[in-house]
Amino acid sequence: MSFMSGFGDAITMVAEQGIQQRRTPDAVRSRVVSGAEAIITIAFALSLAGTGPVLEALGPQHVYAIGGATALVGSTVLLPMLRGERRRSAAVAADMMQVELG
Repeated sequence: MSFMSGFGDAITMVAEQGIQQRRTPDAVRSRVVSGAEAIITIAFALSLAGTGPVLEALGPQHVYAIGGATALVGSTVLLPMLRGERRRSAAVAADMMQVELG
């Protein structure tokens, strides 16, 4: 599972960086990237600090169930965004083809 997590993390990090670079204005890009990385780092540090007490209180099976449910909710929330991005990319590609042809 750690291998799959690392593999998935590598893919999502490339996508995240690409989106941030394309969508963030040049003047604030470094601040946006720094802020995003700070949020990720702080969340990771807090998760490590809170793991012991949560495991003690709930037990490992419940913690895994909560993690799985959270991942499912997150993917359910993000899927419409992915579909919208695909539609937008297709529309941009079609517009570019018209410009090149016309």
